[in-house]
Amino acid sequence: MSALLHTWSLSVEEQFYLLFGLILFLGNYLRFGVLLAVLFGIGVLFAAVGYITMVSPSLPLMPFGSTDKANDAIFFLLPYRIILFAAGAVCGWAMWHDLKPRWKIFPLLTITSTAGALFSVSAFSSLEAWSAAIILIPYTGLLFPNSATDRVGEIRFVRWIARISFQIYLVHWPLIVFWRYWTFRELGVFDMFAIGILSIWGGWALERFVTKTPFASKQVRQFVTTLGVAVFACVSMQTFVLATDGAPFRIPPDRQSLSSIQMREAESAYCGDTHILGDVELGSTPDSPLITCSRIAGEEHIYIWGDSHARHLLPGIAEAFPAVTIDILYFTSCLPQSGIGEYVYNYEGRQALAETCVKRNREALVMFEKMSPTTIILHQYVGYEDDDGATFLDASRKLVDLLEGFGHTVTWVGGVPYPDRLLADCVTVPAIYSDEMLRRRCTGNKTAFNKIVELNSVRAALFQDVYIDIIPQFCLGESSTSCSWVKNSRPLFRDKHHLTVDTSIAIIRAIKNRIKVASDI
Repeated sequence: MSALLHTWSLSVEEQFYLLFGLILFLGNYLRFGVLLAVLFGIGVLFAAVGYITMVSPSLPLMPFGSTDKANDAIFFLLPYRIILFAAGAVCGWAMWHDLKPRWKIFPLLTITSTAGALFSVSAFSSLEAWSAAIILIPYTGLLFPNSATDRVGEIRFVRWIARISFQIYLVHWPLIVFWRYWTFRELGVFDMFAIGILSIWGGWALERFVTKTPFASKQVRQFVTTLGVAVFACVSMQTFVLATDGAPFRIPPDRQSLSSIQMREAESAYCGDTHILGDVELGSTPDSPLITCSRIAGEEHIYIWGDSHARHLLPGIAEAFPAVTIDILYFTSCLPQSGIGEYVYNYEGRQALAETCVKRNREALVMFEKMSPTTIILHQYVGYEDDDGATFLDASRKLVDLLEGFGHTVTWVGGVPYPDRLLADCVTVPAIYSDEMLRRRCTGNKTAFNKIVELNSVRAALFQDVYIDIIPQFCLGESSTSCSWVKNSRPLFRDKHHLTVDTSIAIIRAIKNRIKVASDI
């Protein structure tokens, strides 16, 4: 939703120019080809480090501190992008020395390898962090002079598009952002076609009226005057927005909403300080204890076991059972069933994370085996890979049987029909959006909804003794349009799939009588 997100690439580009300028200078004294090879080698090394970090985020290869920081670093920072610039520099060096591929099949090879890279990135989510390197390095092979690209380059329209391609890049992303902001949905085929046409037109306008500045004295004065007015208007508007703290009066009071971070902090308040160790939040690092958040009250305990969705049940369970200590066995993207029977969930191909999850789950079973009979609530995100197959269901049955065999009382709270969209962004909008428009557009993803309904229905039928299907608490019928995604202009979810504190409390209040608890609670 950031209209200027793509400008990060401009800063990385400028940083590379500074570095490459130094290399050009050193090329006066050392062999430039060797320097370029070293630069490319450094780029390959950082790309490899980035890949390993993403696949095995528990390995302390770089001082990121968290997976989110690793994601940001690998995406935004120059060291992980050097390989892309270096590949282009190698092409430029080769063309400067008139080094042309001798094989006529070269263009076909580069196109084929690029297509293979595109397929690999789409097929393996763990490659996403370094997807640009995988795709663009073989693609740069097309920059070498060859008969195929020469003929394409002679086409007038292609040459025109090439000339304004950078301007198109600058224009296209704000168009996408504002289009999404207005429609609040992903782009369809028509949307992409329309934005493509508008991007080309905007790129031409930017190139025609800004990039190609006329230098006749009269035209220069006109340009400088226009630029001065534009700068004054932008600075005045920014000063006004800063002075009014974001001009909140733009949004009607009943549509103003807390940010996702503020909602998460409200949820964390129920943990006290038990979810923090030093300055690290528990639940995402391999050395986190089994209990990663507690609402401490009476001597009796309720244990909620699952991923981050287990944590968003805390406010509701805490309010429904005020005299009971609530302990959360939460670990990010870790299903309680992983490691039970033959089921192992490997989140985005991150083997170290999968192994950590299995290890934690087995430690939890050892803990529960030694514990006096207590209350255990299972809850997790619905929609993980392979969580709808026979292996997962078999692991779920074995897990429930094991816990009940230890003497515990078990309830499995079904998955929430998450919207898969940031509803806070949908409702926190100016009055130009009518209430009827908000009602139509602030809804959940239909595809995601249908899958959740189907999975909950299957699990409710197979686990009638322990499973609570909470879809009816959100939806009156069997379609996503029958669901309540927003109540009193407030989103029911703090992000794409986690409940707000108020929603958690309302849901648990509605199903409290169906939650099985130990006899001493």
